[in-house]
Amino acid sequence: MAFVTIDPRLLLQFAAVAEELSFTAAARRLGVAQPWLSARIRRLEDQMGTALFERSTRRVTLTAIGEQLHRQLGPFAAAFAQASTAIEALRAEAEGVVRLGCPILGEPDARQADLLRTFAGRYPDVIVDVEAGSAATHIEKAQRGLLDMFLSLEELRGAAWECLPLHRVALSVMMHADDPLANRDDVRVADLAGRRLAVFPRRRAPAHFERIYGAMLRAGAQAWETPELRRSLLRDSPGLIVTTIVPAPADAVLRHGVVRREIIDAEPLRMTLIRRRSGFHARAAERFWRLAAEASQAGSA
Repeated sequence: MAFVTIDPRLLLQFAAVAEELSFTAAARRLGVAQPWLSARIRRLEDQMGTALFERSTRRVTLTAIGEQLHRQLGPFAAAFAQASTAIEALRAEAEGVVRLGCPILGEPDARQADLLRTFAGRYPDVIVDVEAGSAATHIEKAQRGLLDMFLSLEELRGAAWECLPLHRVALSVMMHADDPLANRDDVRVADLAGRRLAVFPRRRAPAHFERIYGAMLRAGAQAWETPELRRSLLRDSPGLIVTTIVPAPADAVLRHGVVRREIIDAEPLRMTLIRRRSGFHARAAERFWRLAAEASQAGSA
């Protein structure tokens, strides 16, 4: 029987599907098309002469041979992931780039801008490539070594992550200046009972949604889920209240007769810088982390 050399990339792609037990989720994790990944797994099965997965319309499971192969590949897949992270970090260091993810807030974060400006002044030859997006996307990219670190509104628990708390941000509401809440000394969660609130979609981040809006909904607020929390939503809805997350302090009189007020008893929020604890960190990324730590300790981040 002729010996068949198996492409190591096929084994890594198999490992991703075996961990996810979903071709769709594995394809998303690997950044490839699902039909292409399915074809790759079929090629591996042809080369091995046996099925590795049992497929149905509802779920994907490993065969007995598939389970054995997955166990054997565990150390290899982990070592490859660590090596890939190191290679990406080395490439970023050679290019003089820090790859930073950041959340989308209701308005630009002045303290984040100050941190970037200070870093640029201290290290003018290093480029900070900022990528705005969701926390889920940033976590996935950091795990794959495609981001050096990312800013988030919540810390990640577990030994895999290192978290550096920075500065406070505020959960706030925007309303017309003639709204009864606009002239109150303090706006509290209970004041939103019976009011219609524009909120981000629950499906985007269920746990984060509950943390931000859970108390308001339990107090009797009525959630209206919308993809973008814009001030312009108030133009056609006089009684609407639009939630937003902005750098603290949040109270302000905005244009077009709109007032923004912080909800003083809402869940506390803090901007946090997060990176993988293990693996190699490029020199430029390490410098950015140290500068953020200095600014945090000095109270200027």
